[in-house]
Amino acid sequence: VINQLVDNPTILRWGYPKVKEIFLSYVTMGKSYYQSDPFGAGRMILVLLSILRIIDVDVTSIHPMLKQHRTSINTTVMQHLLLKHREEQRFLCGLEHYFTSRNSATYPSLIEEANPTLESFSFRCRKETALSNSINTKLENWLNEIEREKRKKTNEFYEKQDQWRNLREESNKISEHTQWTNHRGYQMHSADCQKCKFSEQASQVKMSFYEEELPQSKVQQYAIVFEHIIPKEIECYRDMVFSFAKDITRGVTLKEGTIHYDWNPSCTQIFSLGSTNKSTTSSHYNQERYLQHADGPEEFIVKCGRNTSYICKTSLSTFELDSSGRLNATVKRFCTFDISSDPVYKTLQIYLDDTKHSQNEVISKQNLCPQNLSLTEWLEFGTLRAGDRLQLRNMYRVLEQNSLRFKDTAILYLLCQALWQTGERHKESIGGDDFVRKSYTDLYNKQFLDEFLNLLEGKLKVHSQNWKDCCVLLVVIEITVRICYFAKETALDLLKGCRKAADSWIVNIKELLRKMVINKKALKDEETKLKLKLVQAACCSILTFSVQGCIIKMREEDILSWLTAMTVIHENVTLDFGAAGLSSFDRNLIRRVKEVGVDIEKHLCSEMNGKILDCFIFMHWSDAETGVTECWESYKSHPQVYHTLFCPKDDYNPLLLQFDVVLGNFLVQGANVGRLPAQVVNHRDFTRAFSGSFIFECQPSAQIGTFITAKSFHGSKFKFIYDYNIKSLTIKQITNTGEYEFITHEVLNGDVPYLLKEDYNHWWNKTVEEVEFRSRDFSNTEFCTNPKFVLDLKSKNITEVVSGRRLLDTTTAVFQSISNILKRLEHTDYMHIFKISESELLVELPRMGLNFEVSPNPTNSKMHDIISKEYNMKVSANQNLGTLYGLKQGLLFEPLTIYSSQDLKRLLVPHGQFQIHTGSPHHSVTIDNRNLDEPKYYNFTVDPRLRRLNAGQNKSGWLFLAYLHGVTSSALLDVFTGLTGTESAFQILQTANAWSCRPYDDASKTIINNIGKLSPRREYYPSHLQDMQKITWPQGLPSLAAHDGYYFLCKKLENDSNRLWFLYPNQKRDQAEVQQNALAKREYDRCEKFYSPQARVFDTFEPDFKKTKITKRNTKLLFVATTDIDQIQAIRIIAHLTSTWTSQIKNRTDMAKILLIQNENALSGVQGKKLESCVTRWWGQDFEDYWLDVYNYAIGIGGVNKRRHKWALYLCLKVYRGIPMDVILLLQQVAVAASSGVRILPPKIGRYDLPHSSTFQSNEIVEILLNGVISFDSYFLNGGCTPRKFNETSSGWWARLKNEYISELLNSILPIVSEASNFYQERHGDLTITPNRLFNNSIREKILQKITLWSKHRDLEEFLEGLHLLQEVNRYPEVIKALVYSSNETIPFNHQQFSFE
Repeated sequence: VINQLVDNPTILRWGYPKVKEIFLSYVTMGKSYYQSDPFGAGRMILVLLSILRIIDVDVTSIHPMLKQHRTSINTTVMQHLLLKHREEQRFLCGLEHYFTSRNSATYPSLIEEANPTLESFSFRCRKETALSNSINTKLENWLNEIEREKRKKTNEFYEKQDQWRNLREESNKISEHTQWTNHRGYQMHSADCQKCKFSEQASQVKMSFYEEELPQSKVQQYAIVFEHIIPKEIECYRDMVFSFAKDITRGVTLKEGTIHYDWNPSCTQIFSLGSTNKSTTSSHYNQERYLQHADGPEEFIVKCGRNTSYICKTSLSTFELDSSGRLNATVKRFCTFDISSDPVYKTLQIYLDDTKHSQNEVISKQNLCPQNLSLTEWLEFGTLRAGDRLQLRNMYRVLEQNSLRFKDTAILYLLCQALWQTGERHKESIGGDDFVRKSYTDLYNKQFLDEFLNLLEGKLKVHSQNWKDCCVLLVVIEITVRICYFAKETALDLLKGCRKAADSWIVNIKELLRKMVINKKALKDEETKLKLKLVQAACCSILTFSVQGCIIKMREEDILSWLTAMTVIHENVTLDFGAAGLSSFDRNLIRRVKEVGVDIEKHLCSEMNGKILDCFIFMHWSDAETGVTECWESYKSHPQVYHTLFCPKDDYNPLLLQFDVVLGNFLVQGANVGRLPAQVVNHRDFTRAFSGSFIFECQPSAQIGTFITAKSFHGSKFKFIYDYNIKSLTIKQITNTGEYEFITHEVLNGDVPYLLKEDYNHWWNKTVEEVEFRSRDFSNTEFCTNPKFVLDLKSKNITEVVSGRRLLDTTTAVFQSISNILKRLEHTDYMHIFKISESELLVELPRMGLNFEVSPNPTNSKMHDIISKEYNMKVSANQNLGTLYGLKQGLLFEPLTIYSSQDLKRLLVPHGQFQIHTGSPHHSVTIDNRNLDEPKYYNFTVDPRLRRLNAGQNKSGWLFLAYLHGVTSSALLDVFTGLTGTESAFQILQTANAWSCRPYDDASKTIINNIGKLSPRREYYPSHLQDMQKITWPQGLPSLAAHDGYYFLCKKLENDSNRLWFLYPNQKRDQAEVQQNALAKREYDRCEKFYSPQARVFDTFEPDFKKTKITKRNTKLLFVATTDIDQIQAIRIIAHLTSTWTSQIKNRTDMAKILLIQNENALSGVQGKKLESCVTRWWGQDFEDYWLDVYNYAIGIGGVNKRRHKWALYLCLKVYRGIPMDVILLLQQVAVAASSGVRILPPKIGRYDLPHSSTFQSNEIVEILLNGVISFDSYFLNGGCTPRKFNETSSGWWARLKNEYISELLNSILPIVSEASNFYQERHGDLTITPNRLFNNSIREKILQKITLWSKHRDLEEFLEGLHLLQEVNRYPEVIKALVYSSNETIPFNHQQFSFE
């Protein structure tokens, strides 16, 4: 369509919208397609300029005033185009002259202005005959419509004003407001007051604004009207020029901003007129106004608030056009070869783009020269294009001095850029040419051209045999083609020499490919490289024809050379690599080849004849000798495609031969010669048989749908028979000894082991009736000679070729019985069982690399042992390990004999995806052993001394073991380890076995992520609030095993392993997938005191987390925890007693007394707390601190089942805490007796001070009295003495007074002690002490405190004695009569018997 448009401008009558659509589509696709092709980009821009000139001529003929306006097409872009043909350069000269002349006009172009002005075409066209009438009429009608709207708004104002006045008058007619009297006699304003209603209605009268549709400026008005009546030719022309400026020359700079209005929203144009301002009435402040505040109608009529700015509708933004004539750097790069990705020459890109630099500038930047490029090469590369007129001379110099690496593609790009870039136009004509460029002036110098051609001829002789460096030959070809326009005869001879060298390269490379031994995998890449070299050689041959067919006459050998080269390119590029498999250099080379084909198509078809085609067919098609061809003819719709009928000598149907002489595509009955058709290559059988994408060089046979390889592979040829009707493919291998046929692997489903079906290809040997199992790697040297297994179709036995062992059938009972045992480790599909002898079998697990021998048991001949050869151990008959309960996979091995030195058992667990299934009584865990991860399995030794599993030095093995313990954990302890699964996992994760100072491997990272997911996921619900939390528990795992501490452990392990990550640059730093938040820390903080010490996170792993410290008493520990096995047994006893609500006392014990009364400072009594609070409040305290509260709860259980369930759970928790079983059984006995009516109530005392006696101690009372006696001096001063006798000396009197004081003190102590003793014994009344002047007043209170303390301990002793008697209930029922009952009835007891007592 583009070609027709350029060649025939009358096609514009299609309609400008269609032309615009084609133009914009071409711009969009061309920018992407020619992104790395400067030659294609130059031709694309040339075509776009041609279209713009055609449209500009047509539009200016319709609207002559447009000739006074510029086009805004930047002609500088024409200097950067790469054009290879002389006609293109002459055509470009005409375009440049045309647009230069058009851009010299006075007025701005249609896209040049940002806002309409007096010089805009939209304003000036009002006087043009073609548009003046319509534009003036449209504007006049629009203005009249605005005036009508203004008058309408004025009338509306007066109507609203009359309404407002009428309402005000109605309100004024009513003299008083309506009132009513309430119940208190006050006057209240009525809600139905008519005066108020009229006033309110008047105040609410309002009217909307009217905004004029057009601005006041005439320039803006005409611009808006022009956008509404714009002719289609001007609209399309303006959009196309704007698109060229925006997308090609990059002269348009889009500005950020908001476009609030489009003056013509209904049109589909790109360039339009819009407004960057909002309308006045769009604001809510200016939508309506109350009438009572208005003075006249003009207040409701506002001017237009919008402005006029030219906009780009595709981006909804304004823009700025660069009118300086400078070209954007991006445009230069679009028309220039890109070497920025070349590690050697990337810093020289700026010297390849243009010729404006100087040699001094290059010298000043020598510091940018890379180390792998010499300084001389750097300077030569940079200065080659320094100056337009010096480029050819510099090129001659570097060729003469050989100072550049011509084998590098960057050098080829540099020379091509210098040869073909148009550059600036020469002011004067040379040799009759008026389109001479400054860069090409030396080409008109005959002496210079002769010297240049001689230099090129010498360069060709040196490199004529070196097909590895095709760039050298391309350099010679490019320069010769450029000179050929000026020195035709000499240059054509040199081009023929280049073609001859390229054709010899093609022959040599083809011969090398035939001799190459391709049955070695290492040479596959070499073969691919050789094919690319073959393609490049063919391209070199084709490019020698790029001087256009009108210059030379093509001889028969030239046409055959063309057909051979194009066929090579078609077979090796179109069929093998495709566009995606080629580098940008090769893709551009192929495009150049296609361009040459388009150029010489007419001349080539005119020289083509049947003799040449028959000659080529006999050279290219091996079956051409088996028949004759009819006359060749070309299709009228595609004259480059010739066709004929081929009649085989055998009585097959005639075959249709087709040959595209331009593209080199030769077809036999629609199939490519040289390659298999797509139906065969894409068939699943072909893909499986030949390693996915192996490429054969095939020839179609005379029989339709049959193809045979042109050369042997592994000493054999392959035949492909494709049925186009049922779309089936038959592959046969033809050897000297017989014929093989490929069998689809689905045929063997269920008959052979899975690995033998999937990992091998199956070839049926028809001669001996056997199926060979061969490697799926077709490049394997032993593909045909050494099959791994052979299936005898007669005996139906599969035999391993090397060893001769016979494979056991998967359907036999022996295979099924062995696989049922080993499937705990490996999936049945991946087991191979070989029969060694009648009594011995060999089991292979290929994926795991394990081998097992099945042999009779030495002690029992009827039994067989499965013995591992790698570990010299046998599969244990008892797979119960005592830990990892619920794990369905994992195989336990034991030593061969009990006297074996290897006395440790061994556990092998497959490494796959875990699935947890809920069940009763324990959840189950399965491992997907069909799809195994690396490593395939983990090996653990069973250490009976340390009671744990050991993973040795395997870091990921320890992590995997921790994960196993975590997913199999429950509330009960494992019998073997004595710990829960969670505790075992925590022990492993917090040791050096799991810690790493270097990044973990991929397997360890995956396991750590899985361990982290064992923690419940906590998040706020809803997420933006913090009122509730949503918890997602690990699927299938009991909630008691979902520990929040897993997150902290995994986070710490990951962070520590990444500390030295910078030392391992090859390691990926993957973050853990598990993400938690502060909710997990908070939950862990709350529940930490409930966890056992083994299930807590050490401070080392979470230093920022505040730990709850549990304080211990300084006294000797009272309880010693029982063994783990005893705990499990004790829990079972408690569960039985609480479920049957019975009791059991083995021996009489004073445990209650020992528990409470010991050498302590104080003892807590009954606090009155509920059992629910006992679990959380007293978990970290000593049991004796709250034993009496627990006892008090026990006697209050009664027959309430809900309380009994809580009681059972509480007793089990006490067992886990290490409380002795005797105390637990005593509590159960109390609860059972209390439910039967026997209750021994504990003293209602909150605290006991220890140590203290529970009996009356008179010596302590005397001590209190002696401590409270007043002194003798106080006694004397208070008058407590007899007078002095006559003749009694002072010393005698003083001695007598002291004796009296002591005598009175002794007589007073005894009565007080007696009174205190009576008070203690009676247990009621008040303590009365006769007042005595010898004692202080505080002695009564002290004596009362002491007696109260003795009474408390006496009550406690009596209570404990009652418990002691209660334990004899089962043994001696008669002691019940001695107990204190809560009722007067006698409750009988029966002796209880237990089987395990």
